Amino acid sequence: MNRAQILADVKALIVKESDGQIQESDIQVGPDSLRRLGLNSLATLRVLVAVEDEFGIEWDDDVDEAVMSDLQVMCDHIADKLGVPA
Repeated sequence: MNRAQILADVKALIVKESDGQIQESDIQVGPDSLRRLGLNSLATLRVLVAVEDEFGIEWDDDVDEAVMSDLQVMCDHIADKLGVPA
C-alpha cells in the first residue's frame, strides 16, 4: 500500500458513507477540503469509523484539527500510523 492508494481508498469511503450526497468528483484536496464537503455529523462519524475499520487504526482523542479538516493531512496521518513511507 502507498499514500496514493490510501487517498483513493479514503475518497471511496467518503462516497460510500455519504449515502450518495458526495461523488468522487466533488472531493478535492487542500485546506478545509473535508469541511467543504458539507457532511453532516452522522456521515462524518460513519466516515471516521469506516477509516478505522479499513485501515485498522484508531483515532486519538487529541488528533490535530487539521487531520479532521484536510483530506491530504488525514491521509498522511493514516499513512504515518501504518508506517507507509513518504
